[in-house]
Amino acid sequence: MTLPPDHGFAELLVAHRRAARLSQLDLALAAGTSQRHLSFLESGRSRPGRRVAAALAEALQLPPIPANDLLQAAGFAGLFREHRWSEAAMAPIRSAAQTILRAHMPHPALLIDDASDVIDANPAFDAVLGLFGNPEAIWARTHDGKPRNLLRLSLHPNGPAAHMLDFERVARATLARALREAPYSARLRAVLDDIARFPNIDPAWLKPAWGPAPAPVIEERYRIDGQVYGVFAIVTTMGAPMDLTGGSLRIESYFPLDGASAGFLEQVATRVGTAHSGQLAPD
Repeated sequence: MTLPPDHGFAELLVAHRRAARLSQLDLALAAGTSQRHLSFLESGRSRPGRRVAAALAEALQLPPIPANDLLQAAGFAGLFREHRWSEAAMAPIRSAAQTILRAHMPHPALLIDDASDVIDANPAFDAVLGLFGNPEAIWARTHDGKPRNLLRLSLHPNGPAAHMLDFERVARATLARALREAPYSARLRAVLDDIARFPNIDPAWLKPAWGPAPAPVIEERYRIDGQVYGVFAIVTTMGAPMDLTGGSLRIESYFPLDGASAGFLEQVATRVGTAHSGQLAPD
């Protein structure tokens, strides 16, 4: 499901209700209003008060960012405050993130936000990216000056995707997951708009499709020096759900698909002296 770039309250409300698979009656009851009033809100015939807008966001169980978007579309200030990553209030989350990234060595792991922009990474990630060329050069040719983003890096034809086996399967599964999150993040929708223009991406892959979700994990296999190695990722959400910044952060941790891949990842990390260094990107 995608939303228009300049959507109003009515469009957002309908989109979120449908995404939650709720009828008008179900949502009205959960929010403490009437189905008739909700119908008027969704058609644009009525505007909500702040209490009703907040009750609808709570009934929909919206994360902080889309909850703020919904209230702001109704003409009110958001409920949740955004903290800068460098603020003192974020220190416990910064420390926890660095501990998790360090503990995942010698396997790659990154800290990303709701749009998949990269905030931090452990040394193993840089070491593995270096298998495909100079990491800084790879970031430069896949991003054209834009913020470092895991989706852009993974799917750009001039990045690791050039060495990936079965790219279409991986790309379609990756984009399907991103599309499910896109209604909740305007920045993610902007990233997907960029990716839609990649020459190796079929626009049809960016159309939400009805049907079962992809497999629990997306297996990625790469050919490196004539050998095939595979990884899959697990995503862990960081922070408290009541915090706008922390609630949008997640750790993407990569694991080897088999013993050969595990041995290879450990060799790569050890070869560059990062297996137990604990050195992370600066805050």
